[in-house]
Amino acid sequence: MSQENLWRGVLVGLLCLTLAMPAGAETLGQGLPSRSQTIGIVVAAIAIIVVVVSLIVTHKKKITGCVNASYRGMSITNENNKQTYLLSGSIAHQSR
Repeated sequence: MSQENLWRGVLVGLLCLTLAMPAGAETLGQGLPSRSQTIGIVVAAIAIIVVVVSLIVTHKKKITGCVNASYRGMSITNENNKQTYLLSGSIAHQSR
């Protein structure tokens, strides 16, 4: 199971748990939030955290640049931050 599907399952489970709780009668002017309001706030906070974490985790890094060959092997320099990355693996040769 992928991490994204796991977070979706957790979110669906929390929402189902919150929606399945019976609503209680509330009186006006009561100072403390009711149990259902507290659970709703907690679920909303968890949902926000799940969305933020999944956006951060699924953000893919992109490197734009040209591949250079040297005595150390092949490398690529990112055009955005000028950081150099060494590439590994075998080089495929084409015969014409």
